[in-house]
Amino acid sequence: MRLIAIGGGGFTNANDPGLDDFVLSRAKGNQTRFGFITTASDHDPIKIDRLNGIIAPQVKSATHLSPEADSGALATWIQDIDLLYIGGGDTERLQSVWTERNYWAVIQAEIMRGLYVVGVSAGAVVWFEAALIRNQQKFLKFINGAGLLKGSVCVHYSSEPDRKEPFSKAVLEQQIPQGIAIEDGVAVVFETGKVPYYKSSRTGHRAYYVLQSGTFPFNNVNG
Repeated sequence: MRLIAIGGGGFTNANDPGLDDFVLSRAKGNQTRFGFITTASDHDPIKIDRLNGIIAPQVKSATHLSPEADSGALATWIQDIDLLYIGGGDTERLQSVWTERNYWAVIQAEIMRGLYVVGVSAGAVVWFEAALIRNQQKFLKFINGAGLLKGSVCVHYSSEPDRKEPFSKAVLEQQIPQGIAIEDGVAVVFETGKVPYYKSSRTGHRAYYVLQSGTFPFNNVNG
C-alpha cells in the first residue's frame, strides 16, 4: 500500500508547488500518468483547469474521471494511470457518491495492487477509521472512514484552529481512535512496512500524533 494524505493545499488550490513536485516524485516523475477524481468538489471546473494548467505540463498524461462514470467506467479508466489524486471538498458527498456507485471496492483493490493514491482534505480523510470534518452547514462532526489507514485524522490543522480542541478531546475520551493531525501544505506518506513520514512545503507546518497522552510532532521528516 502506498497512500499520501495531504492536510490542505496543493495544485487544486494553486499553491504549494513543492508539494506537487514531491507527490510526482513518489510515482514516475514526468512519466507519471496522473488521474484526478473530483467527486468531493462536485467536479469543480476551476480544479480541473488547474489539473490541465499546473499538472499536465509536468507529466506524461493527466486525466480526470468523468462525473457520469459508473464502477465499470472507473475500473477501465484507473487501469491507465500510475497515480490517483483525490481532491478535496465535501467529504459526505464523496462518501455518498462512492457508495452509491460502488467505487470503494474498485479503488481499494487498486491500492492493494500497488497504485499510488494521494488524497487532499476530504480525499485524504476517507481512508482512516475516523475523521473530524466540516459538513455542508460548516459544523464540525466526526465520521467513520474506510479504515484502510488505522486511527483517526484531522486535516486543516493550521488553517482551522477550531478543530484542535474537539479532536484532542474526542481522542482523550476514547470517542475515536488515537490518530494524526495534518497542517495545510503537509503530506503524510504511508507505505507498507515503513514508519509514516511527512513532507512540508510551508515553513513551520508539520504533522502531529494526537494521542490520549497528548499531542506530539512527527519526528520523521522527508525534506
